Amino acid sequence: MLYDTIIIGGGAAGLSAALYNGRYGHKTLALIGEGFEGSTMETWGVENYPGYLSINGTDLIEVLKKQAQNVGAELKEKYIHHISKKGKIFSVHYNNHYDEAKTIIYAAGTMRRKLGVPNEDILKGKGISYCATCDGPLFRNKLVGVVGGGDSAAKAALILAEYTEKVYIIIREESFTAEPINIQRASENPKIEVLFNSHIDEFIENNGMLAGAKLHTGKIIDLVGLFIEIGGVANTEPIKKLNVEYTKNGYIKVDCTGETNLAGFFAAGDVSDAFGGFKQIITAAAGGVVASHSAHNYLVKNSK
Repeated sequence: MLYDTIIIGGGAAGLSAALYNGRYGHKTLALIGEGFEGSTMETWGVENYPGYLSINGTDLIEVLKKQAQNVGAELKEKYIHHISKKGKIFSVHYNNHYDEAKTIIYAAGTMRRKLGVPNEDILKGKGISYCATCDGPLFRNKLVGVVGGGDSAAKAALILAEYTEKVYIIIREESFTAEPINIQRASENPKIEVLFNSHIDEFIENNGMLAGAKLHTGKIIDLVGLFIEIGGVANTEPIKKLNVEYTKNGYIKVDCTGETNLAGFFAAGDVSDAFGGFKQIITAAAGGVVASHSAHNYLVKNSK
C-alpha cells in the first residue's frame, strides 16, 4: 500500500510526528513494533514533560497513541527487515511483503549499549537486565546493582530502591552526570550505595544465574540483579541500504528542520543528532513535530 508518510517509531518522536501528520490530513502509517517502542516506555516517573506533574512513561505513550489514532494515523506493530528507495518512493520491507511511502520519518530511537563483560548475553534475563521499570519488581528484597552514572542510572536506582534491599550504583567516573535533583535523591536514599571509579571485570554465577560481580579492584559484590544503564546506540540497522549521512557516533545527521541528506527522508528523536544530542522526551516530541512539518512541506512541493 502507498502512504504519504511511513513513520518508524512508537516513542515520543514517532507518535508526535504521527499526530501532526494526521492533522495535516496525510495518509500515515506509524510502525510501533518491537525494537521501536522508544525509551519513554521504560520511564517510571516523568516529571519534566509539560502538562503533567508526574506521569508513568507507559501511560504517556498510550495518550500519544490515542491522539495519533484520533486524527486518522494508522498504527501497526511490524518487524522491519529493511527500507529501500527507488526513484522518489520508499519501500518498507517486512518478512514477506512491503508498504510504500512518499516520505519517511525515522524515529527508531536507540538500542541499549552493552557492558561488554564475558557472559553478559548468557546472563540476560538471568539476573542481568536493561530495564528497571520492567524487571525491578522481580528483585523484591534482593541485592541489586546499577551500572552507569547518568540520569537513566540514577532513576533506575531510585526505582529499584522501592523494591529491593539494597542498590549499588557502579560508576566508572569519579562523579555523576545525572540531573542534580536525581543525584540528590540517590545520594540521600539510605538503600543506595554509590561506588565511584569502579567498573565490572567479571560476573559471578551460581547455577547459571547471576550471583555477584567482581570489580577491577578485585572487590566482589554480592548481588542477584544487575541493571545496565550506560546509554544506547542509534537503531539504524533497517536503513543501512539507504545513503543516509551519520555523525561519527552513528547518529543520523539532521538539520534544524529534521531533514537528512536524502530527499524525502526525515529523522527525529534519539536516533538523530537533533538538539545537539540533548535527549529528552520533550525534545523527541518536538523533533517529531518539526520532522512532520518538513515532510508536509515536501509532500506539498512534490505534488505540484
